[in-house]
Order: sequence, then C-alpha cells, then structure tokens
Amino acid sequence: MVDPDYPSRLRPDDKEYIHWVVSGIKTKELIKGTQKNCVTILPYVGPSIKKGTGLHRISFIISLIKEEDKDNITGLPHYKGEKYPLQSKI
Repeated sequence: MVDPDYPSRLRPDDKEYIHWVVSGIKTKELIKGTQKNCVTILPYVGPSIKKGTGLHRISFIISLIKEEDKDNITGLPHYKGEKYPLQSKI
C-alpha cells in the first residue's frame, strides 16, 4: 500500500510513502477470510496527510508469484533506499 503523492502532489519528484507490505496472501484463503501464513514485511502505518498538501492517492500494488518461486524472494525486490515501489517498478 503506497501513497505516490507523499508528501504533496505539488512536489511530484519527492518520495512516495510505503504504508504496508504483506507477502504470502493466497487467493482462496483471502476469499474465505482464512489467511494463515501471510508475512508482514512492513507493518501497516495509516495515512497522515497534512493540511494543504492536496488530494492523495493510495495505491495497492498486487504481484502474483508462482508457488515454485515463493522461496526465492527476500525483502523488497529492487528496493534501494530512496526508491519506493512505484519508482522502482516493483
């Protein structure tokens, strides 16, 4: 979950803000509401939009990972400090 307009839409070259990253959500379990083996990579932090910064979009980035590849993924792929998910093309 990302705010691509953080800290303000008026300053689009500034950083995005990552609010939440979860891995291992299985479609069937999600539909049934019985997720058991999800892994929280970054805990949820709610939006904190400051007055005067305009409207903010909240984006959910969903990636499908093949079952056989799930053990080969660590951390945030392509995540390099200053670059956040949308800038890093995750």
